[in-house]
Amino acid sequence: MYYIIVENPLISLNDAPTGKSLEIKRVKGKSCEKLREMGFCEGLELKKITNDKCILCTICGAKFAISKELGCDVMLNENQSQDL
Repeated sequence: MYYIIVENPLISLNDAPTGKSLEIKRVKGKSCEKLREMGFCEGLELKKITNDKCILCTICGAKFAISKELGCDVMLNENQSQDL
């Protein structure tokens, strides 16, 4: 008997749809410590508001604007999305 293990697909903050609430699953890259200090921590819920020159999002009621370069270092769980 074989079992297939399917992991939840991860998407970067850059690729996440606006208006959705997603769970932060991984913070990577050379700026990961700075992102965590700002509040981008694994397990927290993030809502992406805009996707213009910078990415505007909220975490725990606080608004953040980060560059798209940093947005690719924040990985989200695509299956946890909810309309808010």
